[in-house]
Amino acid sequence: MKDEAVFKLVGERVRQLRRERGWTQDEISRRFGFNYKHYQRIEQGQQNLELATLNKLATAFEIPIAELLVFDSLRPKKGTARIKKPT
Repeated sequence: MKDEAVFKLVGERVRQLRRERGWTQDEISRRFGFNYKHYQRIEQGQQNLELATLNKLATAFEIPIAELLVFDSLRPKKGTARIKKPT
């Protein structure tokens, strides 16, 4: 899988987690010390995340880092790569 596809999936997952909590992008940026534009790029899948950023996101959402990489609950979108489970 191409790096860009992974960035998109992580961005979709982060957006999903934020929306489940009823937070706006601005709110999460202010509450947890993210630059607003940087956070937007994360959700848009345009940002290669460092481990420290993944940890900060996991802390903000109060989940283990591994949960940021669980893509099962994302609805497939047209043109979005999916990670296949091994059979």
